[in-house]
Amino acid sequence: MQEGKVCCFSGHRILRHSEQAIRAALDRQVAHMAQNGYTCFISGAASGFDLLAAEAVLDYKRSRGGVVLKLFVPYADFFDGWSADARRRRLIALESIDVEIVCREASRYAPLARDRRMVEESDACVCYMISGSTSGGTYYTVALARQKGIDIVNLAPLLNAVSKQKNNRF
Repeated sequence: MQEGKVCCFSGHRILRHSEQAIRAALDRQVAHMAQNGYTCFISGAASGFDLLAAEAVLDYKRSRGGVVLKLFVPYADFFDGWSADARRRRLIALESIDVEIVCREASRYAPLARDRRMVEESDACVCYMISGSTSGGTYYTVALARQKGIDIVNLAPLLNAVSKQKNNRF
């Protein structure tokens, strides 16, 4: 594949923290991981956290280099449509080193197959999983990462701690 370590991202589509706060946390995490030997990042390109993560990697790549982004998408027509997220996906795909289409057709199992492929390829998983989550794609992906024994960094509790610190200042 490539030299260096591989990190995948997984997170909720609906965000409980501001995009600005999540993006700042992602920027710091991508920089930290790049400085510690991670050269390839994988995004599932889903709305919400996944797109923010992909954009953070591409911004890091543009400013400092040394990293690549791969997209693992669940099915071929995942890029179709005219929504803002579909347009973001297409732009991100243009700057990605590779786009792997995991399943031929859309199905309820295609995103899960995509999540399995991302974890199979990874040495770490950076996620945005709200405490108490017991179902859904992010929960499934993190459970797979735990089973594989790879490093997991959950940004949601870190963002909660930052929010608490800001609120306790007054």
